[in-house]
Amino acid sequence: MQTLVGQRFSRLTVIEKGGISRAGKQMWVCRCDCGATTTTPITGGLRSGNTRSCGCLSVEFSRENGKKRRTHGMKNTPEWHAWFSMRRRCNSPNTVGFHNYGGRGIGVYPEGNASFEAFYRDMGLRPSDKHSLDRIDTNGNYEPGNCRWATWGEQQNNTRHNVRLTFNGETLTAAQWAVKTGISAVAIYTRLYAGWSTERTLTTKERTEWKKRGPVSAEHSRALSEGQRKRWAAYAAAKKAG
Repeated sequence: MQTLVGQRFSRLTVIEKGGISRAGKQMWVCRCDCGATTTTPITGGLRSGNTRSCGCLSVEFSRENGKKRRTHGMKNTPEWHAWFSMRRRCNSPNTVGFHNYGGRGIGVYPEGNASFEAFYRDMGLRPSDKHSLDRIDTNGNYEPGNCRWATWGEQQNNTRHNVRLTFNGETLTAAQWAVKTGISAVAIYTRLYAGWSTERTLTTKERTEWKKRGPVSAEHSRALSEGQRKRWAAYAAAKKAG
């Protein structure tokens, strides 16, 4: 048998015989360009080019191929979910709530709609788990300059259904008056709906039993606007969450 010692095959250089395989084939001890030594190649594999390295070539190929397939690596993060949900609200008519977003003509800026990377570049990391994506102009598009990470309270002050009240020369949203006066937003909305004046609404101490009971009247509930029902639901959820 012709010796292969000293010959080079791709990354492998044969240094000596290595015994006989189970199939009765001559094996060769080879040194790979990476520095490793392997004793598995057989004559046919070396000469045909099927065996070209100790295995490092395959590892490198897989690594490079993985880099090509890898994207941002942030799927299922809070930022990715915010981006994904934003696009669904604006682009998919079958999505719950589409009528409040895409149905009203609200869209996503082209770069952010096409690429999470672009959205993340413009928005950055969510500051905390209390923040979510919000539009400053609630009638505007999702785009740089009109998007921010905001807390639930900040978003409640920015809703297009929000009520602004002026009292003693100061104009605030109902949510802001709730913080300032200690009267719950639920009570403020209920009093206004019942026909109370702004002064009476913001100066009458809230009853403890009302805080516990909340609005339970069926007639009252049916008469609420969609915006008020949403605010009450959000307020109740926030109170329950602590």
